[in-house]
Amino acid sequence: MVKPKLWAYLFPFDDMPKCDSGDGNFAHAQTNAIFKHLPLILLADIAAGTYLYVVLSITVSTLLPTLWYVALMTACVTRAYLVFRNNVNPRFLRNIEARLKFLNIGVLISGTIWGCAWFVLPPDSQFLLLGLIVLWQCGVLAGAAASLTILPKTFFTFILPPFAITLFHLILLGTDSSYVLAGAFISYFAFIVPLGLHIGADLNHGIRLQLNNTELEANLKYERELLRQKEQEIASQKTREINLLSEKIFADKKLKAAAEERLLLLDAIEEGIFGINSIGRITFINSSACKLLHLEEEEILGVSASRLLRRRGGDIDLFTKCFIAMARCYQEGESTSGMYGDFIGKGGAALPVRFSCWPIYKETKIVGAVVSFSDITKQKEMESLLMQSQKMDAIGRITGGVSHDFNNLLTVIMCNLQFLQNRVKDDEDTIDLLNKIMSAARSGAELVSQLLSFSSEIELETTSLDINDLLFDLRGFLGRILGEEISLEIVPCKKSCIGLTDRTQLQNAIFNLCVNARDAMSRGGKLTIRVNRVIPEWAEAENPGEDREYIEIQVEDTGSGMPLEIQKKIFEPFFSTKGKNKGTGLGLSMVYGFMKQSGGNVTVQSTPGVGTTFNLYVPKSIAKTATNPSLRLVTSSPEKYQGTILVVEDDDDVRSVAVHMLVEAGFEVVTAKNGKAGLEQFLKHPEIDLVFSDIVMPGGMNGIDMAQKILRKNPKAPIVLVTGYADKMLKLSMLNLKNIVCIPKPYDTNEIPKIVYSMIDGTAS
Repeated sequence: MVKPKLWAYLFPFDDMPKCDSGDGNFAHAQTNAIFKHLPLILLADIAAGTYLYVVLSITVSTLLPTLWYVALMTACVTRAYLVFRNNVNPRFLRNIEARLKFLNIGVLISGTIWGCAWFVLPPDSQFLLLGLIVLWQCGVLAGAAASLTILPKTFFTFILPPFAITLFHLILLGTDSSYVLAGAFISYFAFIVPLGLHIGADLNHGIRLQLNNTELEANLKYERELLRQKEQEIASQKTREINLLSEKIFADKKLKAAAEERLLLLDAIEEGIFGINSIGRITFINSSACKLLHLEEEEILGVSASRLLRRRGGDIDLFTKCFIAMARCYQEGESTSGMYGDFIGKGGAALPVRFSCWPIYKETKIVGAVVSFSDITKQKEMESLLMQSQKMDAIGRITGGVSHDFNNLLTVIMCNLQFLQNRVKDDEDTIDLLNKIMSAARSGAELVSQLLSFSSEIELETTSLDINDLLFDLRGFLGRILGEEISLEIVPCKKSCIGLTDRTQLQNAIFNLCVNARDAMSRGGKLTIRVNRVIPEWAEAENPGEDREYIEIQVEDTGSGMPLEIQKKIFEPFFSTKGKNKGTGLGLSMVYGFMKQSGGNVTVQSTPGVGTTFNLYVPKSIAKTATNPSLRLVTSSPEKYQGTILVVEDDDDVRSVAVHMLVEAGFEVVTAKNGKAGLEQFLKHPEIDLVFSDIVMPGGMNGIDMAQKILRKNPKAPIVLVTGYADKMLKLSMLNLKNIVCIPKPYDTNEIPKIVYSMIDGTAS
C-alpha cells in the first residue's frame, strides 16, 4: 500500500478515498464510526470552548475572546445542523466522498479556530495562563486522538493547524517562558500522535473485525437462506414425489377400475365379444359369448378362432366365407360388418349368428381383431314364420281367385240343373241323374267353401265365448271321436278365458286337430288340451310395445310326430300325409285360414317319435256377449213377381242364368256387363226397383264401387251383391247398410226370387 504524502494530509480535499468492494465497506465503516461520535466531539468542542472563553473573558478585556468564541460556536452549530439535516434526509450526504469532505472541512476549521486561541491573549500574558491554554489544547488534542485517529487523514487535518499555529505563537511571538511551553507541547504532541495512531489502529482493527463478522454473518445468513431454500426445494421435491406417487397410485387405481369397468361392461353386453391376436388365436372372450356358446372361458382362450366356425354338417361355402373374413381382418385390417354364419358351441351344437369383425391397431400396426356376434336363432325363427305366413297368404290369394272362377262355373252348372229339375217332374231316372249331378256340384261348392275358409274370405259370426266351457261341452263328443285307446285330458285355465271368435268354426278347428291326433296315435296314446292366457312371441314381433294377450288352446298328442320338412307344409291346401282317399288335405288349411281371419294364429311343434303340439291363439274378449246373427229373410211371396231388376255381371253364362231365373219368376230385367255400364243403366232407367250385381268385375269399377255411387243418387235403392269370395271385403265397406244383401255363389235359383222380392217389398231384416 502506497503511503500518503505530507501534502495529502495538509490538503485532504484533493485525495479522497476511492474505494472498491471490501476497502469501500471499511472506509464507509470508519466514516460512520466518526459520524457516530461526531455529536460528542461537537459537544466537547462547545464545552471546552465555553470554558476557555470564560477564562479568557476574565483575564482579557478586549472583544477578541468573544469573536473567537462566536467563530467556534458558529462552526460547531453549522456542523451540527448539517449532521441533523443528513439524518433527516440521508441524500444530503449520500456517499462516502461527501461525508469525508464534510468531516475534513469541519475538523480543519475546528483545528484552525483552536489554533487561533493564542491570538486572543494579551501580549503580556502570564506563564500560568499560557500554561493553562497549552494544557487545554493538549486535552483537546487528546480527545481528538481518541475520536479522529480512526481516519488518519482526518486526525492530522484537525491537529496540524493548531500545532503549527501554537508553535508559531509560542516560539516567534511568545514570551521567555514560551520556549518551555513549546517544548512541553511538542513532547506531548510527540506522545499523543503515536498513541492516537495506535488507538486508531486498534479501532480500525475492531472495525475490520466487525465488518468481517458482519460479512461472515451476512454470508452465514446467506448460506442459511440458501440452505433453507435448498431444504424447501428438497421438501418441495419430496412433496412433488409424494404427490406424483399418490397420483400414480390413484392413476393405477383409476386405470384398474376402468379396466374392471370395461370388463364388467363387456360382460354386461348381451352380444358375444372375443379378441383375436395376429396369428388367429383367441385372447379374450366375455361372459355373454361363453353363455351363448355354452362353453367355459378356459375352453376357448388360446384356441384358433376358426374352431368356432361350423364346418361339419354345415354349408362349406359359408364356412369359407366367414373364415376368410376373419383372417383378412386380423391380417390385413379389412373390417367386416353384418355377416351371417354358424358358430359351434358345447357338444358341437350349431348357433346361427350375425357377427362383425374390426381390426386392432397399435402404433399403426395390426395386432389382432375383435369380433362381436349375436344369436339370431329367434330372428331366423321369426323370419321362417314370416315366410310361412307370406307363403300362406299368397296361397290364400291364389285360392281366392281360383274360387271366384270356380264358383262362377258351379253357379252356371247348379242353376241350369235346377232349371232342368223344375221341368222334368215325371221321369224318375232323369230326376235321379240330375240329383246325382247336383250332389256332386254341391260337393264342389263345399270344397270351394273350404278353400275360401283357408283364404280367410268366409263370413264369421264372432261372439264372446268362454273357452273353458266350450271344451267341457265338447268333452264327450271328442272322447267318442278319439276312441277308447286314447285318453283325453282337458286342463282348463284358472283365470277367465273369454275369447272373441266364431263358435262353430272354432269347434271345427278343434275337431280337425283331434282327428289328426287320433290318426297319429294308431296304437293308442294320450291327448291333452290345455287353456292358458299368454302373450306369444309372434304377437310381440308383429305389434311391439302393445299388450297383446291371447287365449292359447294347446292340443298335445303323444303320436308319431313330424319332421321339420313336413311341419313347413302342413297348412298348405291339399297337402296330406295320409293315404289315398283318406283326406282332402284341407283340414289344417281351414284351421289356419279361420284362425288368421279371426285375428289369431296357429303354430305347431313336433318331434318325430315323441308327439305333436298345436297351439291355437284366440283373441281375448272382455264381455261375454254374442254378435248379431246372420241375415234372415221373412218371405210371404206370391207365385209371380213384379218389378224391374238391373243385372250386372261380367260373365256371360252367369249373367244369362241370372236373367233366366228372374224372368221366369216374373221380373223385368235390364242387363249390363260391368260396373260402369251398370251405373249408366241405373241412371237411364229410373223404373229399376233393385240392382242384382256381381262384386268382382273388370273395367275399373267393381260392384261395391258401383253400389256406393248408386246409393249417393238413391240412398234407399235395394241392392243384392253376389260373389265367390269377397264377403269379408263387402262387410268392411258396406257395414250397417240395411238395403244391401250379400249372397255367396253358387246360389239357389228357387231362393233368389224370394230374396229379391223381400228386398223390393222391404221385408228383409
